[in-house]
Amino acid sequence: MKFSNLKQSTQLLLCLITLMVIPSVAKSCGDNDTGVDPLLHVTLSGIAGYMGESYVHTRPGSPTQKIMIGTAIGSIPGLLKEAIDYAENDEYCSKDMLQNIGGALAGSLLAYNMNKKYKVSFNKQEGNYLFGVSFKD
Repeated sequence: MKFSNLKQSTQLLLCLITLMVIPSVAKSCGDNDTGVDPLLHVTLSGIAGYMGESYVHTRPGSPTQKIMIGTAIGSIPGLLKEAIDYAENDEYCSKDMLQNIGGALAGSLLAYNMNKKYKVSFNKQEGNYLFGVSFKD
């Protein structure tokens, strides 16, 4: 196995662990300790992190820079939610923010690995929407 394949496999394994383990073991702050709140934090931040890395993927920069920028972009929705909670209730939950950052990092790593292999396109032509997935060589 090549080192690059081992590195990719390790990154994908870390993504899966983050997306599965953090919501199941993490407790959120406040009254909503049912397990749904941590799952929402990780999942929504993961989607935002995926979108953030996808946005910067074709721009110049090292893989680490792209992943970190994607993570930062993915953490913004959670940071805004925590700012709103603080403004309304005068309470900040560092556990929720940790879940946001973990989800954003997992989403960004997943996007980096997927964007190297696949190209997703979405176009509108003559009133029709076209969605395509193609493999990169």
